[in-house]
Amino acid sequence: MSIYASDIDNALLVVARQAENGINLKDLEESTTFQALEALSKTGMANFRVTQFVTGRYRFRWTASPHIMPSGQQRLKEIRGEA
Repeated sequence: MSIYASDIDNALLVVARQAENGINLKDLEESTTFQALEALSKTGMANFRVTQFVTGRYRFRWTASPHIMPSGQQRLKEIRGEA
């Protein structure tokens, strides 16, 4: 499966919502793909780790604070048309 910038942007929006409102794994699993979350975690825009179980369920953990890094905040502004 190919991951596109739009997939990573969507994952960033979902993760930012999780950072603001707390983790809801069901919402996370329904809103984006594991591959997009994994790709986002490697960009350095957000501090988390995600693993996927054989059952398809995710484990999501924040690894540091701030949860959304300055580069992620800037990208969120661009996505939302604020920059």
